Amino acid sequence: MSPMEKAWRLLKSPEGPWYHGTSRMNQAVQQGLQPRGRVRYPDPNIAPSPGLFFTSDPNEARGFASQSKSNPKERPGIVMVRNIDGVPVKMHDGRQHIIARKPILRDRFEEVQDDGD
Repeated sequence: MSPMEKAWRLLKSPEGPWYHGTSRMNQAVQQGLQPRGRVRYPDPNIAPSPGLFFTSDPNEARGFASQSKSNPKERPGIVMVRNIDGVPVKMHDGRQHIIARKPILRDRFEEVQDDGD
């Protein structure tokens, strides 16, 4: 992909912020996010596994992080990314998802601190 194509793809990608809930926050901080998630959509052509699933709703990401079982040495958490190269999916209730197929390096996201609510 040429630099111009890459720049255009970033410009036309849906604007964030995008949130991802993970049960492996310690690992994410050290190694970045790796596509491991399974498809949660009725049409598997939308997002073939594995993938990284992001949502426009931080509370939805928080729910995914707390649902997953993690290693006792790990902790759940939420990360935020501004621009993602991925497949956008509009949900029926107005939320948006985006599915990334490539790893997200540590310098591309920030951890969202839980405000206790």
